[in-house]
Amino acid sequence: MFSFLKLILFSLLLNPILVFGSSQIVIDSSDEKLNLISNSCNNLEIEYKAISQWVTRVEGKINSHPMPSCVCEANICSIDIKKTTTKFTQAQQGKLNEFMGPNCYNSALVTAGILPHANYTSRVEMNFWMNSPLCREKDLSEEISPGDIIAIKDNGQFYHGMVHISENLIFSKNGNSTNGHYYFDTQKSLYSDKGYDIKKECERIPLNRDENTNQCQRSVHIFSCQTWDDFIKDSELSPQKKEILEDINTIDCKLSKHVFNQRIGLNKSHIEDAIITLQALALKRGALAQEDPDNPGYYKPAPRPQGYFDDVGRFGERPNNPKEKELFWELVYNRAYSLGVQMNSILQNKK
Repeated sequence: MFSFLKLILFSLLLNPILVFGSSQIVIDSSDEKLNLISNSCNNLEIEYKAISQWVTRVEGKINSHPMPSCVCEANICSIDIKKTTTKFTQAQQGKLNEFMGPNCYNSALVTAGILPHANYTSRVEMNFWMNSPLCREKDLSEEISPGDIIAIKDNGQFYHGMVHISENLIFSKNGNSTNGHYYFDTQKSLYSDKGYDIKKECERIPLNRDENTNQCQRSVHIFSCQTWDDFIKDSELSPQKKEILEDINTIDCKLSKHVFNQRIGLNKSHIEDAIITLQALALKRGALAQEDPDNPGYYKPAPRPQGYFDDVGRFGERPNNPKEKELFWELVYNRAYSLGVQMNSILQNKK
């Protein structure tokens, strides 16, 4: 733990502008603490209020944790916010996964309240969610709110994802490898220190722009999303659909525990059985959807060969007409595919 003398030196080395009246935030994190550092308690209170708005939005209840004590010395103030953040970020801050899988897309979706567990999320699944009825992209004139998703695109394709907390703070995960940790970071660091090479004029670009005249290889997009619980609360799912979601969620939960080495006894045969279940759901969702009285015109996908989850780049035939899609069955496909890819990777490493 830093003494205040070390804390001051640490802060000045990273951001000497702090002593000259800036409201900039410095983050000092460890397994036990998550300190925000600034030049006044007022600045830190603003950050705490933004965190509380994010927690309320994602978890559906008022953040009851009071603002932590703010302690200042030599114009350097600090609060420990770890216990005030979401349950997921409290559990995952600084944590490493034992197996490859959880990535930045998944982290953004979980901390925005769309997905329940830390696992692999494919780029196609990220695209599905951002274009689903749960989410909409914000225009330049709209204010960014705590809990919005920040997505970096590269040549129009999703490249990185994180959740916005405040003008200073974001939360994300660094890749899907076993040395890619979950982390809080500053907005400044996002654009200047992470190597994303985003031009100033590309940090936000207007909606409905002409892609042919867009000079931004990499650009930042802001999405406002409902949580899944909020979206689904008024829906009347059939018993069949509820059972399918339960199957996927059970696999999702067990896989996440396995990835973080919680010793649940998920062996090779369990993984193989889960892959068979996921593949069946992914391949049959077209046929099941055609039998759904709410959606009789759904397209039926072509059968895929054995090894369906081997290649992250293979996603099967997709419908050209968005009207042919139906949210539930596309959700089934995308969740099953992402989890299947991750399970197949784990299975290959067990051989």
